[in-house]
Amino acid sequence: MEKPKSVEYVAALEKCSPRAVQKWAAQNGIEKIGSGRNAPYVFYDEDIKRFHDREGPGRPWPEKK
Repeated sequence: MEKPKSVEYVAALEKCSPRAVQKWAAQNGIEKIGSGRNAPYVFYDEDIKRFHDREGPGRPWPEKK
């Protein structure tokens, strides 16, 4: 059975802030342990891959012609 990972683990792995990981998790259906506003998100390998494959940081500016 796969062991769940924390937001902090994913942030360190992807070299970004824990807040960026939390915001992405809230918008992409990552499950939480427990209920409430401060309940921690749990990441599995599939979720980490989805986070890694997301569009890059910043706004998606249109290409210049």
